[in-house]
Amino acid sequence: MSQVTNHHPICEEAVSKSNGGRGYAAVRWCAVLVALASAAVHVLTLASGPTPSSLHVVAVLGMAMGCLPCAMHLALLPRRRAWAQMALVSAAMLGGHPLLSAASGGGHHAATATGGTALGAALVVGPVLGLGLAVTGLVLGTSPAAGSPAAGQPVSCARGGAR
Repeated sequence: MSQVTNHHPICEEAVSKSNGGRGYAAVRWCAVLVALASAAVHVLTLASGPTPSSLHVVAVLGMAMGCLPCAMHLALLPRRRAWAQMALVSAAMLGGHPLLSAASGGGHHAATATGGTALGAALVVGPVLGLGLAVTGLVLGTSPAAGSPAAGQPVSCARGGAR
């Protein structure tokens, strides 16, 4: 074992999935629901507007699929990396939605005649909620009270592996 790994194990601190911190669990599951809802809103925009082109369908479905890894990682094994990923994707959506709307002349990000105002609002509220929940999850997840194994020990090191 090298000197570097002897003092600094190469493993990531876990953020517990347990309900030990009820506030953390509530934030976690709300973040999962926001990510899933964001994916659903992208898909709903295809059905609410005029008939989209094939390229538009592929682009919107790709954006919807971009929301799913956050939900999956936060639901199955929430770590700081998952919270950071959600914060980054939410910030990108906050910056990207207005740019895409302006570039496409409305496109999937504009309000349409069939319930588009609700979808347009959801395309702003979703990323704002996602970013707020991700930052809250990062803050709550780094405290030892979050219930991580061995009070802040990295998960693989707490179990005795990868030292």
